[in-house]
Amino acid sequence: MLAAFRSHDAVLREFEKLGRYHQSTGHGCLCGKRNCATLSIIDSNQIYGHIDRMNRRDELG
Repeated sequence: MLAAFRSHDAVLREFEKLGRYHQSTGHGCLCGKRNCATLSIIDSNQIYGHIDRMNRRDELG
């Protein structure tokens, strides 16, 4: 079970890294593409919510 949680967190950390380079701007994505496929995947409230909960859990220890 612990391995599953670690795997889940590892995937969320990769999404978090992708989010640094793929953010919505007024003209498409921060990476420069207008119809960025990566942005369409990671730019969801569900993904951001999971990342936020993971970060808060990490802060608590």
